[in-house]
Order: sequence, then structure tokens, then C-alpha cells
Amino acid sequence: MLYHKLRRGKIKKMKDKDIIALYDVIYKMLSKAGFKRYEVSNYAKPGFECIHNKKYWDDSAYLGLGVSAHSYIDGYRYYNTKRLDTYIDAMNENKPAVYRKEYVSDAEHREERIMLSLRTIKGLDLEKFKQDFKEDLLRSRAEQIKKLTELKMVEVVDGYLRITEPNFNVSNQIILELV
Repeated sequence: MLYHKLRRGKIKKMKDKDIIALYDVIYKMLSKAGFKRYEVSNYAKPGFECIHNKKYWDDSAYLGLGVSAHSYIDGYRYYNTKRLDTYIDAMNENKPAVYRKEYVSDAEHREERIMLSLRTIKGLDLEKFKQDFKEDLLRSRAEQIKKLTELKMVEVVDGYLRITEPNFNVSNQIILELV
């Protein structure tokens, strides 16, 4: 609905500086109410974080059930049909409703691990990354990490590389420096 109103000129697109200001207001209001940011755009009271979404960010397997659901198992992504009638027919015939399956290459997996982990407050587990991808990110991206650390945009804490709190509004640019 928002997109259609924007296209028809019924509402105006916000300027980047206004969006950042709005994020700051939301952050302050939610923090004051006892909510903690645990991902770029997600807040919860401690212990009530979305377990479902955390599966994406920590690179866990997940099974999607239902129309348009997605799954990620053993390095493959599965996409269920978007059509309800097709989905029902597949279920009635005891067949999978998957319309697309794709293998996630090692390079894609590596980039996704960096991107998704850095979206979280916890950050990227550097030792696990090294084990899984045979790459020491502190060495392979030493120049970028040094620059971002000097700018106080990232920090390494307890073996995790993470974006510092005030810089989540530019997380995409930071992540692009590291992938």
C-alpha cells in the first residue's frame, strides 16, 4: 500500500537524513521502554527475541512450511510455490510444493555469513568463520577492518567482529567493505 501511494504521489519519499533521525527517535523510545536492539531493525525485551529470524542470522538450517515458504537445508535453498491452489494440489498428492531449489555456493555462503552476522548486535564469530571458510578475516580484510576500527564503526569483542551501535544506520556500507 505504501509503495502504491508513493507511486501515485499521495505521499512523499522521506529524505535519508529524516529516516536516520526517525531511527534515532525510535531507538531512544524503545530503549527507554526496556527494549534492546538485537539486529539492525529488530528490538525486543530480553528473552523475547524472534527465534525464527535468528535462524537466518546465525546460519542455521530452517524448514519453511506453507505457501511461499522458504527453507535452507544442507547448503540448498528451497522455495515453495506462491500459488495456494498449486500448494493444496501438491499436498493432496503427497508431493513437495517446492517450485525452485538452488545451491548456495561457497562464495555466496561466505558473503551471506558476513552480511547476516554483522546485522546482529553480537556480530560475526571470527573463529567459526575461520573454521568454516578457511579464512582469517582479520588478515584477509586487515586494511578495511583497521580503517573501520579507527573510525569506530566496528570493533572486535570476545572474538566477534561487530558494528558499533551508532553505526547500524550505515551497516550496508560497512558490510560492503568486508565482503
